[in-house]
Amino acid sequence: MTYEGMITNYEMFNIIIANRKLRGIKKGAPLKGISDFQDYEYFWVEEKIYQLLSDEDERGRTKGKINQFLSSIKKFKLTAGEVIQIINLKPTSLLELRLILNPKTFSGLDQSELEELLEESQKTWMKNEK
Repeated sequence: MTYEGMITNYEMFNIIIANRKLRGIKKGAPLKGISDFQDYEYFWVEEKIYQLLSDEDERGRTKGKINQFLSSIKKFKLTAGEVIQIINLKPTSLLELRLILNPKTFSGLDQSELEELLEESQKTWMKNEK
């Protein structure tokens, strides 16, 4: 299966879980019995990504929250890439938000709209941070 384009961390986590189930790999299983270095390297990288996203998933990144967030920011008319980056990076300041938004989008929003967008992001994602 081939995946192209940008995806959220939530989507990547679900892809890894599905691939691990297909291969019969349980959480935290050691990478023993893999003789091909390229396969070992692939599985090692996948395991590191899985560990990182497992922590993130435990903080409440769910399909329902993502849909709620998407509904709350529709009025800002962001590109798909901008939305994905906001979901993945969770900006905590206007500077971080500025680095995510493309110049055309950024210049099309006034200060209060930028603050509202940042507030929506923080309201959705930050209350579940550890």
